[in-house]
Amino acid sequence: MKKASFGEKVFGGKIFTIPNLMSMFRLVLIPVILILYIKEKYVAAGVTFLISGITDVIDGWVARRFNMVSDLGKALDPAADKLTQAAALLCISFRHNEVIPLMVLFFFVQIIMALTGIHTIQRTGKMVYARWYGKFNTVLLTVSIVAILLFRLSGIPLVVITAVCFVSGVVTLTLYMIHYGRMIKSSDLEDAKKESVTTGSGETPEGE
Repeated sequence: MKKASFGEKVFGGKIFTIPNLMSMFRLVLIPVILILYIKEKYVAAGVTFLISGITDVIDGWVARRFNMVSDLGKALDPAADKLTQAAALLCISFRHNEVIPLMVLFFFVQIIMALTGIHTIQRTGKMVYARWYGKFNTVLLTVSIVAILLFRLSGIPLVVITAVCFVSGVVTLTLYMIHYGRMIKSSDLEDAKKESVTTGSGETPEGE
């Protein structure tokens, strides 16, 4: 019998699946986007970013449709998304100061989400998954970045689209904080009920 490798033990034997390879492909596209933008080939950078976004949609569908969901994929997919968006926002902010507040918010949100997500998992023992408003915010940001790159937006159009993404980011973070808070509160109530039942069943009736 073939001995399982370290990677197979850690990631459940599903490493080089089609969705995971597509996520890895998106990671490879990040330096391509950076190089194209630095060389002022904005349309090419936008097209590459768009390909990355389309690949993101496809790999999620393939994973669910053909039962290729893996622990590695659950970590790799969002990591590829955020790193690609971060790279694009950094590039754009160097040439357009209007985008700097959105870039700062983006990194702030990622840090807060990571810390609160870990805290929630530790407190509740449950995994935290993306909500619809998180997915909407990701799609909005992706579409906005593509529009900025392909149509070389500047001035008022750029300010407007940046403002919309900024507000969406703040609202999304707020909703996630509320959701995590409810998860922790619900878990605490369940623990309290279990403790109450255990204490009650362990009491010795009077007169015995």
